[in-house]
Amino acid sequence: MDKYGEDTKLIFNLENQGGDAYSLRYDMTVPFARYVASKKIANYKRFTIGNVYRRDNPSKGRLREFTQADIDITGVFKGMKLIYEAEIIKAADSILGGIRRCFSPYKVELGNYRIKYNDRRIIWGMLDLLEIGDENKMPICSTIDKFDKLNEEEFLAELESKGMRKKKELLNLLKEDGNEALRQLEAMASGKENERMAAMREAIGDLEELRKLQVIFGVETVKFDLTLARGLTYYTGMIIEAVFEDAEVGSVAGGGRYDKLVYELSGFDTPCIGFSIGVTRVMHAVMAQSKTSELERLIETSVLVGSAFGDMFEKKMELLSRIRQEFSACVVPGTNLDFRGQIEYGRKKNYKLVVLTGEKEAEVGKVVVYDIGSNKKSEIDERDLMDVLRDTLGNKN
Repeated sequence: MDKYGEDTKLIFNLENQGGDAYSLRYDMTVPFARYVASKKIANYKRFTIGNVYRRDNPSKGRLREFTQADIDITGVFKGMKLIYEAEIIKAADSILGGIRRCFSPYKVELGNYRIKYNDRRIIWGMLDLLEIGDENKMPICSTIDKFDKLNEEEFLAELESKGMRKKKELLNLLKEDGNEALRQLEAMASGKENERMAAMREAIGDLEELRKLQVIFGVETVKFDLTLARGLTYYTGMIIEAVFEDAEVGSVAGGGRYDKLVYELSGFDTPCIGFSIGVTRVMHAVMAQSKTSELERLIETSVLVGSAFGDMFEKKMELLSRIRQEFSACVVPGTNLDFRGQIEYGRKKNYKLVVLTGEKEAEVGKVVVYDIGSNKKSEIDERDLMDVLRDTLGNKN
């Protein structure tokens, strides 16, 4: 089933010796829709992280295997039509803001981020008004998505190659401010009564309600943008995309509403909306500044929390929670190791300090701080731990 439009050519298709056809996972949306369809889940929220694959030409910000983090919501929130749209935008805003704040202390300047949104119903209505047949809509959408990357001559030439006659009318609409473009679309649709024009008018009305919800959610980084089209065929309503302004890696997040996908896969009907964060692309943007940033401080201020004797799980979690309030690069090893094993683990992973507790130490309010670089250890009062870490590691993270 073709759900990827022109991006279908980027799917890795495989065939085993028996002739069975398989594909590597292109995204996590269609597999999620299959899961929802098979389990007939009407209302569900989930997040996941995993690798996806593209048969693409590797370049800056583009890889054949990379990591994405997805958030998806199925079902309907009764009484408030656009609450999940607002929730998805708020989630994207919170995550991107969190990424920026996380790396800011290390002088990684990703710049401000922008979340832009549009609606597939508006795009479809606009293309109908410009006399584009349904068979050509997705190819034209892929060109619209390049609006910021092509000059006017290149943009018009690509539209020409795809058989569009009213290409200058489209160009002029896309150059307008969002609100003015919507006003012009409503004027063009005046007197035209059909299902697609009704859907476009409904979408334009939804934008005003969505703006009110953005104010309630405290989101200020989002803006309507008619040049956002997104080439995947399964989108049916709102679509979003996000970029960091100072990171030259393209969009770092994208998604939208895909209400018909589950039904088309199984006959079970539940609306869905979601978005993806390109984890690998974000990290490329971060590492591109490694020469001018202070990312090495993530290593220099890292702390491992262990136990000298016994498991001491609850005590280690207590120490971990305290230390992370000021030094975020702090972990507990995931395997049970003896004292020497914990030190070697810390050395291998480039940790600066190991903080150790034990039954006897806990009873008398002590901890052991082991400096991996100097191989020196000292027993201190637990109440002095944060002062010792500040003196040893310097500034807070």
